Amino acid sequence: MELAFDLINSEEWYGRGEQGRVDHLAGAEGLAGFLGRWGFADVDAPTPAQRKQLLRLRAMLRRMVTALAGGDAPSGDDFNELGHFLAGQAFRRRVEPEDDGYRLDLAPVRRDWAWVLSEIASSFARLVAEGERERVKLCDNPECRWAFYDTTKNRRRRWCDATECGNLFKVRQFRARQRAKQSTRGAP
Repeated sequence: MELAFDLINSEEWYGRGEQGRVDHLAGAEGLAGFLGRWGFADVDAPTPAQRKQLLRLRAMLRRMVTALAGGDAPSGDDFNELGHFLAGQAFRRRVEPEDDGYRLDLAPVRRDWAWVLSEIASSFARLVAEGERERVKLCDNPECRWAFYDTTKNRRRRWCDATECGNLFKVRQFRARQRAKQSTRGAP
């Protein structure tokens, strides 16, 4: 999974509007899990203002993914805001040993919240700039709508997870067809 998608998908609705909304970053444990998965565990806990920025970034990325998945271009305002998050960190170059040689590496000057937000924004920017925009999708299950990048050869993936949402949707379609057959048999 891509870092930006993990942030976007940290908020779920389960198809019931605000009543079904679950924010996996609302508690300290969920936020710590997210940070740990992506190598940010050593960054201090966010201040309320930094948490607000993280949630603003998540909402902006969700809008951008929704536009891309619908075949539209994200708004210029969202691209400008993405640029502000990308500009939030300074880096220094360093040479690191690697196998039989060396590699030039970029390291953040400070591992802080500006760096975390910049890394998340950068993961999305790389995907949009280097990937294929038509592969950015939302799950076809209207009760899910998870964001994902379709890596299938034919670019026809519809579900965030074929065994979860895909099977659920197919079972619902099957049952609807069965009910339709039953109602046509009972009709005079």
